[in-house]
Amino acid sequence: MDDDCSLHEVRAVLNHLDSLKAVHNVYFTERPPATAADLAAWEAEHAPLRLPQDLKDFLLVSNGLELRWNVQHLAEALPLGCMHLNSISQLLPCADEVTHDEFGRLAAELPAATERVVDLDTKCEGGRVCLVPCGRAEMQVWFQDLACRWSFIANSFTDYFRLMVLHLGLPRWQYAYTEVGLDPIARQWARLVAPERLALVPGTNGAVLELRHAPALPPTRVK
Repeated sequence: MDDDCSLHEVRAVLNHLDSLKAVHNVYFTERPPATAADLAAWEAEHAPLRLPQDLKDFLLVSNGLELRWNVQHLAEALPLGCMHLNSISQLLPCADEVTHDEFGRLAAELPAATERVVDLDTKCEGGRVCLVPCGRAEMQVWFQDLACRWSFIANSFTDYFRLMVLHLGLPRWQYAYTEVGLDPIARQWARLVAPERLALVPGTNGAVLELRHAPALPPTRVK
C-alpha cells in the first residue's frame, strides 16, 4: 500500500464528511507509526503467521486507525460512522472456536488450508473482520456475521482499506458482501450520506458500493 495514498484517502473521507450537512462531530486522531521492531516482534510471537506487506506499510505510517462521526437527527447528534483498524498490539489471532465447530471442523466457507485468522477490527459492529492467510505472507480479508457465517470481502488489506474508505465507515457495511445483504436501516443511512455511490450489483443480495463509483475528493478541513 502506498503510504501517501492511504493518508490521502483518509483525508478525502474527512473532506467528504465535512461537506455533508447531516454529518457533525468528526473525530480523527493521527496515530504515531509502529516500528519495524514492533512488526518483527509480532511475527516472532505469532509464527508462522506473517503480516502482509501492504499492512506492514500502513502500520509503519499509522499504528491503527480510528475515525468516528455523528449524524444530526432532529436535535440530537447520533454516533453513526466508524472506520477502525487495529493497532499492532490489537492484531491478535482468534481462538480456534471462531473458525472451527465443536467437532474441530473448519468452517466450510473458509479456504481449506486455513489454520488461524487474525482480528483486524475489534470495534466492528455486527460481526468480525479477519485476515485469513492465503499464501506466504499473503492474507485475504473475510467477514464473519452474527450467524457465524463467513463471507469473502477483499483479496488484500489494501483492497479492504479502500472499500472501508468508500463506505465511509457506515454501520454494518460489510453485510453488503454477504448473502444477507445490507439491512434496510443501513441502506437508508447509505442513501443519506453517500447517495451517488449506492449501486445495485447483479448477483448480490443488497446494495454494494463499488470502487469505480468513488469520485475524487479534494482535501479540506475537519469539523
